[in-house]
Amino acid sequence: MLIQFYWGKNACTWPISVVRTEERVSALLEDETVTVPAGWYPDPMGLPQLRWWDNHSWTEFTSAARTPLIMQDQPPLAYADDDLPSRRSQREQRDREEQYVRLATEGAAEQPPMSKAELISTLRQLEPPKPQHIERNQPSPFGSQDEQDRMAREQAQAAQQAAAQEHFAREQAAQQQREAQFRAQQQAAAQARAAQQAAEEQARAAQQGFGAAPEADPFAEFISPSAPQEPRPARSSVNYSDGPSFPQAPASEPGFAAAGQSGYGGNPSAQYVPQDAEYGRRTEYARPQRRITDPSQQIYTPAAWAIAIIPLVQMVIILLGVSSGAAAIPVWVPALIMGLPYVASIVLAYFDHKALLQAGHRAPAHWAWAFLTPLVYLIVRSVATNREFGKGMTPVLIWASLAILQVLSIVAVPGILIAAVPDVFKAEVEQSITDDAAIVGTALDVTCPNPAVQIGVQFTCLGVTQTGNQVEINVSLQRANGWIDWRVDSQVWQSGALTK
Repeated sequence: MLIQFYWGKNACTWPISVVRTEERVSALLEDETVTVPAGWYPDPMGLPQLRWWDNHSWTEFTSAARTPLIMQDQPPLAYADDDLPSRRSQREQRDREEQYVRLATEGAAEQPPMSKAELISTLRQLEPPKPQHIERNQPSPFGSQDEQDRMAREQAQAAQQAAAQEHFAREQAAQQQREAQFRAQQQAAAQARAAQQAAEEQARAAQQGFGAAPEADPFAEFISPSAPQEPRPARSSVNYSDGPSFPQAPASEPGFAAAGQSGYGGNPSAQYVPQDAEYGRRTEYARPQRRITDPSQQIYTPAAWAIAIIPLVQMVIILLGVSSGAAAIPVWVPALIMGLPYVASIVLAYFDHKALLQAGHRAPAHWAWAFLTPLVYLIVRSVATNREFGKGMTPVLIWASLAILQVLSIVAVPGILIAAVPDVFKAEVEQSITDDAAIVGTALDVTCPNPAVQIGVQFTCLGVTQTGNQVEINVSLQRANGWIDWRVDSQVWQSGALTK
């Protein structure tokens, strides 16, 4: 039986085999309409590919031809605990297989071989295409004219966008090239202007008798106060160099044209007019320029080193006083140790300032800064020398290091701090003894001398009870928990002397 499928103006004829079985099952429906299920079928255009049939019409989805999938029955697996088939069941199985073969043979004898139908039946088992495998760029062979026009318009728009981007890139590259050429012209004009100005300055210096090379002795102005100051140009890159520079008239003078009066649109090369010979040397800028340090230039003086080691001298003197074996140090000794270095630092700062002026420093730190402690003077001095010569921080670092060492030595030798402020520790000892007496239920008025400054040294305090009884209390300085503690060595709490 032949069935025709119509798609547009094309018609496809497919053979359909009808197998007549004992149940007389017919493939045709009552209205003689056959519905082919959806699946992959050979392309009706005759192309070597498969096309998807969606149960109603052909679609634009195509796929390469595939090898037919032949379904095979899997043999049943036999297990050890399965029962073996009986002879009767085996005989019935053979009869059914012979009947299937006979029916298939009868159907094949009535109808010619249908290889294409078998291929269709096999291809029906293929799955539909996945979205990522669909080739959407290929136009459908049966697409409408509107779809083709839409694709043509999209391609034209893409081509226009690509052309616009390419044109913009070319314009941008040309603009960058023009900017680079303009910058190169500016640099060349500036170099030419500087060279011409240097030649004019050298010629003018030769006429005035200064010689053709004024930079032969760059340190002459530092040695002789009457030497003329080296000028700096107003508009030149040599303003920021350490080498010799040359004078230049400002833009408002007759030797130069104003930027707004030039007819070249701001071109630097068009704004330059040769300088007249009537302009001479001008004074340099008030802003100080850093000078190249001469190895023989004096930056550090003996007075500066003496100020830097003042913390070390103080620490050595205090350690000598603590280790002298004295039970207590008088109050005026710590005051003298702290006051004399302060006065000495002011005197040393005065001589240091005077030595720097004699060494050729233009603006050294004033010695009066020493009234705000030696550290303040050293910091101001280092700022001034570093601004002029590029160095001078060593005294500050030495003073800070020795100050840190002094603090650490106080932790190691607490007698240094006790000797510096004895009244504070004296009050602490008296309060400690009063608290211990209050624990045993006695009110005690304690008076102590300056405490000891060495670990283990005893000193005697005098206590007065409410009844007027006087008790001598021996106290010693001991270490406790990384610091110090005051321990009562007398047995006054157990002797009953406080209750008399």
